[in-house]
Amino acid sequence: MPDITLSEFLGVQGIWGRILALSPFPFIAQFTPEFMDKHLILNHGDKIVFHKIPSLGLDYVAQDAVHNFTQKWTDLISIESLQLNIGADNTRKVSETLTHAETRINTQENLNKVSAFNTDELITNDGSNSSHSDDIDFNKTRVLTDEDLSLEQAYLNLSLKQKNIIISTVNSDLASLFTLDIY
Repeated sequence: MPDITLSEFLGVQGIWGRILALSPFPFIAQFTPEFMDKHLILNHGDKIVFHKIPSLGLDYVAQDAVHNFTQKWTDLISIESLQLNIGADNTRKVSETLTHAETRINTQENLNKVSAFNTDELITNDGSNSSHSDDIDFNKTRVLTDEDLSLEQAYLNLSLKQKNIIISTVNSDLASLFTLDIY
């Protein structure tokens, strides 16, 4: 089988439309699949396609690309490592501090009194006294963060340089799937 270049293999069919049909990556939203195909051909079109790829077909290669690169490509715009969450469509952060101090003092006196047969005066016969004190102090701090995250929003908030790096990386990954490392 004669060597075929990536630009000859892709021809007018394109691969990015098939990839986006399987998984709509947010960093491609601002570009058309045709643009991404041309970008791939411009940067990697002269590379030789691995000889098994044409027999597999573009649909299989698109599935393989999605399977192999989805995690890597979404990690390119990962927002966990950023101090400022650029991926939040909106953020509502509620910080609440509860301070509660309570003191309970319970005093109780039980007396049993009796009276004599010929008098109205009551005399203490027996009884008990009890006193109980509860001091309760606590501080409780609750922080609630409510965010609606969007990878598309995160991508849109990146600088142009960062966006171009992502596009170059995904096209390099795709070219590495198609082509040999030799010229």
